[in-house]
Amino acid sequence: MASVTTRDHATIQAWARARGAAPAVLSRAGGLLRLEFAPQLPSAAAQVGWEEFFRVFDAKGLQLVYDDKPGSRFHKLVYPESGAPLAAKPKPAAPRRTSRRAA
Repeated sequence: MASVTTRDHATIQAWARARGAAPAVLSRAGGLLRLEFAPQLPSAAAQVGWEEFFRVFDAKGLQLVYDDKPGSRFHKLVYPESGAPLAAKPKPAAPRRTSRRAA
């Protein structure tokens, strides 16, 4: 599998369309994006237009990691600073506490 990472809208759209995927958002999850591969089937995700998908995509600073082999549907939306999947964005690290020991 050759993994590719991109933020390019045209590349993402072409990859999704070649595999029959449509942009969608999970409204109950506060705008969680996904690519629906069976958009005609009932789903918790609401189909959105590409413009809305990319508005959220850019606002969240996401990247798409995908397999570029023909027919492969492997993909995930990630936050670039960590590579963490969209649903698991890491929280900022809390300041470290130091303890003072009596000498």
